[in-house]
Amino acid sequence: MIHTTALTFHLSHLTTLHSVLTIQNGITIVALVVTIVVLLILSSVTISSLLGDDGIIKKAQEVSAITKKTQTIENIQLDILMAQLEGNLTQEKLEEILGNYGEIQYDEEGNITGLKPEGLEEVIPIEDLLTGQVSEGEPEAPDSPDTTAPTVTINLNTTDTTPNTEVEATVTHSDSESGVAIANCKYIFDTTNGNLGIDSSSWNTANTFDSNPQTLNLTAQTEGTYYLHVLTVDVAGNKGEKTSEAIIVEEDGITAEDIAKEILTNPENYYGKIVTGYTCTYSSAVNNWKIFYAGNDFSTDGSYHIYLIADYYIPYGNVPKTSGGASLTKGTYSNTAYWNSATLKDYLGSGNIINNTMKKLNNDYFNIKGYSSSSHNMKAVAYMLDTDAWSVYKGENADYAVGGPSIEMLMKSYSQKHGVDYRALASTAIGYQVSNNGGTNWVDYMNNMLSTTDSLYTITMQLAACGYWVSSPSASFSDLMLGVYYNGHVYYNACGSRNDLGFRPLVCLSSDVKFELQQDGTFLIRNGS
Repeated sequence: MIHTTALTFHLSHLTTLHSVLTIQNGITIVALVVTIVVLLILSSVTISSLLGDDGIIKKAQEVSAITKKTQTIENIQLDILMAQLEGNLTQEKLEEILGNYGEIQYDEEGNITGLKPEGLEEVIPIEDLLTGQVSEGEPEAPDSPDTTAPTVTINLNTTDTTPNTEVEATVTHSDSESGVAIANCKYIFDTTNGNLGIDSSSWNTANTFDSNPQTLNLTAQTEGTYYLHVLTVDVAGNKGEKTSEAIIVEEDGITAEDIAKEILTNPENYYGKIVTGYTCTYSSAVNNWKIFYAGNDFSTDGSYHIYLIADYYIPYGNVPKTSGGASLTKGTYSNTAYWNSATLKDYLGSGNIINNTMKKLNNDYFNIKGYSSSSHNMKAVAYMLDTDAWSVYKGENADYAVGGPSIEMLMKSYSQKHGVDYRALASTAIGYQVSNNGGTNWVDYMNNMLSTTDSLYTITMQLAACGYWVSSPSASFSDLMLGVYYNGHVYYNACGSRNDLGFRPLVCLSSDVKFELQQDGTFLIRNGS
């Protein structure tokens, strides 16, 4: 009884406790357990929907992959289309495009089968990427026929170069219809002037283009005038041709201005040097041209020039007429001439010498002293400085030609070559005097003034002439001109009667003429420079 009673008491106590807990907390332990079980079930369903094979995350990944695949296909197709329009969808170009997006797939024969884009497991078949054909880089021909020839532009970075030096030529082909077939376009670099013809067999072995536009590096090994010939072809087979402007290829030469400056550092080694390559209308009248003077003191713009003189007296038949058409009188020798009344009548004197460059030759007379004259000797000087009359000795490389050096240039040239101080002075409006001692003493003439061993200034006695006229008047008398004799005399001479003197034309070379020093010590003028 005691144990039964105790058990009853305990059960009664638990019942009472349950009632109390229920009342106080509003939930039973059973309800709590049930709640927990339900939450666990819901949690498992949620995790499954997120992480399962058909979960939300999986679905999102699939959509992302599809989107990336679609975008990749569209981008690749756009790049391929642009290459086709430009006419350069070659196999190499296709591989370049695909390689930008992932790993190219090949079969055993090396053919492209597809592309595995970066970040995707799926391989995209080549059929899904490529539209049109990969051949010579030609886009597919349009439905309507193209009969218009394509065009091409050629831009050169220079038209003047030396052998084995590159010339850059940027070539751009254009065609607005079927497009340019760049692999069929060709070019030739040679000396042919003008178009070759679009069907010329020369194109069979010509160079080809790799891109459009393309910069070509052209070189020539020898001197000459070269041209770039370009044949452009479109997809429809139409052809066009263009030839570039002339490209002059020649060896570097030294300009006359540069040589003039060099000559002044060592005139004794240059004055008298023969210059070849100079041509003019009366070239046959001159055996050789020699360097007579160099400098800028007879130049109105300060530029340096080289002056050439005929190494011998010109024949009477090659002495030019006056601007008025009158001929000088032939002297006693074959190469001599002097003025007559008709020739002197064609000139006013200093009134004809208005060109500043011509005045520079007698600078002390015209510019420093400001003299003027209408005397016979000044009329004779006007003839000798008549660049129109003496233009028969002016070649393409010269600025002008006259009938002979002035006394000022003669004295400066001789002094520089022989290391002396000879001078010329316009002492009066009539003309010049000379000095062999730096201007201490002045005389109208001087015997044996110039060395007879220097053929640049004096020519030994010949049957052709005894000496030559100088393009300056003498101060001794208004009818007297200065001249140089075979014995070195610098003397005055009657311009209307002295019959034993001839002419040695003087040429002023352009300052940009180019020279080449030859092995024999002569200088060669490059014609056309």
